[in-house]
Amino acid sequence: MEILDEDDMKVSSHCHLQHASSGRPPASPLPEDPSPLQAALGGLFQLPPGDPFPGRATVTWLAAPPVALALVCEAHENVMLAEGTLRLLAGRLTALLRPHGPGFLLRPEAADLVLDRLLPHGQLLFLSRPFLHALERDGGGKAAR
Repeated sequence: MEILDEDDMKVSSHCHLQHASSGRPPASPLPEDPSPLQAALGGLFQLPPGDPFPGRATVTWLAAPPVALALVCEAHENVMLAEGTLRLLAGRLTALLRPHGPGFLLRPEAADLVLDRLLPHGQLLFLSRPFLHALERDGGGKAAR
């Protein structure tokens, strides 16, 4: 894997560039998104073919303290969907990591459950609001929120 230089790390999000070039006014943030996620740093960079991925891969990343996430996408995968999934995961995992008082012990299995629901077997899903509500009704509500 090659070491990324500063220019690679400054790559703007494809989603934001596409939206800016469309000439449409910026979309208002969703009210359910916590404000740190709205200002979270994120972007894209390319990994060359080689170890560990045989083909060229795109990495989409998001840094929203206390979590930093990255998804590696193959050429046929939807990078905009990956960006949306990262924001959703960051919001859910941030909620799990908020301290709920003294003596509260964070359980890694709760984070595993969120990942299993939103990225089953590492596969991206189309995560519309109705789909998320259906997941919550089917028993993933406490973990997916």
